[in-house]
Amino acid sequence: NEMASLAKRNVALNFLEDKIEVINDDIANFQNHVERASFSVVFSNPPYMNSSNENASEVKAIARHDKFLSCEKLCKMASALLKEKGRFYLCYPPERLCELFVEMSKCGLEPKRMFLTENNKKQIKLCFIEAVKGASHGLKILPNLTVNDADGKYLESLHTKYF
Repeated sequence: NEMASLAKRNVALNFLEDKIEVINDDIANFQNHVERASFSVVFSNPPYMNSSNENASEVKAIARHDKFLSCEKLCKMASALLKEKGRFYLCYPPERLCELFVEMSKCGLEPKRMFLTENNKKQIKLCFIEAVKGASHGLKILPNLTVNDADGKYLESLHTKYF
């Protein structure tokens, strides 16, 4: 798969082969590769868009649309992979937060911290969330993070530690 090859190249370029293994498989098959409840952290940059507006390229469609990784499946798999009190980090479109929070709740994932990114025109673009498996209720909303300068270029000083 093209995307798995790209991920492997990135791991090698960053000299992380001894720390990161790229597995090219459906997340639902995770038990063929790792043990259930064996991770302290799961991070995902999932497909954002509903599968109705798919792109022409299959690779791009898989990466951008939730045809193969629905919000429900993502939350179920993250919960299954995480140890109790494990942390789930993800970015998601703000317009789909209600759906995400419902699915997280069904899977025992409690949103704990969240911030929104905005462009230089104060338009909200993405939401970044930290959820904890088996945690009590209570969400802290952090200040928005502006990601573009006045010319629309990504700011190089985006190393703010929110999580």
